[in-house]
Amino acid sequence: MRHLAATLALLLLAAGNGGASESLVAGKKLLLKTPASGAAGNRVVHIGTGAMIAVGVEGGAGDPRCVGAGGGGASSLRIATTGGGDVTLPLPCYGWSLNGAKNAYRYKDPNGGPCKLVMVKGGALVKAVCKGPQLAIGLGPGVAPVSVVTTLNTDRFCATYGGTVIHDGSDGATLLHKDAAVAASCATTTSTTPVSGTTSTTLACCILYAGQCTWTSNDFDCIAAGGASTGEPGSVCDGVTGGCLPTASPGYCCDYPTTCTSGPTGDPLDCAEGGGTVYPSARCMQDGACHP
Repeated sequence: MRHLAATLALLLLAAGNGGASESLVAGKKLLLKTPASGAAGNRVVHIGTGAMIAVGVEGGAGDPRCVGAGGGGASSLRIATTGGGDVTLPLPCYGWSLNGAKNAYRYKDPNGGPCKLVMVKGGALVKAVCKGPQLAIGLGPGVAPVSVVTTLNTDRFCATYGGTVIHDGSDGATLLHKDAAVAASCATTTSTTPVSGTTSTTLACCILYAGQCTWTSNDFDCIAAGGASTGEPGSVCDGVTGGCLPTASPGYCCDYPTTCTSGPTGDPLDCAEGGGTVYPSARCMQDGACHP
């Protein structure tokens, strides 16, 4: 399996890799729902419009599919309120498709994730429909303006609501804004709400593929970069199985310049091509190094 070096490169890829662009769009509609019945009913519907919306070329920096530059990058949908929460939902590369006219990218989560539909069509619209507890927004008075940033690989499509207020969110259950002007800029602050329970300051064990694991900063980085999944909180990279387990046993370990990988399916040639050092029996630890 010779895709390991490419996967690790993705884990270290900066979001601003060459070719990035920003499209500022008008906010046609934003609906946020946080019903009293429970977080499973949390919902967002976002429709942005604009003749200047430009999608990336096939295989380029704006292509969110796994064949896009850098393996599709770290595509996401971010909702940033004023004082009510800041949530980023990952949109992994394997959920994206490109239409026949090559002017629209469409996302549908094949694993039942929160986003049922995300679409960006050149010269026309940006649309997102997502539902579930991951949308941990706290509605209340004064949550607007709300920024919505849709990221496809390195390209960003940004809207800010404003606009006509139908429901202001003060009931704690519904915010509905329409017809917001074109955003003045993209939201730039870092999301502070975890995607699925792991904060950006806590390392997570990441399963790259069967029999290989490594460390990453959070769930989002692991899956968006092509990893299979992260382990349970507190789990560690096990050299015997390559899985994320409560305790780590020594096994094959590749010590790259900035990180390590471990597990029985590790390929010494992959390790060497990535500038790493092979340890036949060592532990890949949280500091990113192999410890005999």
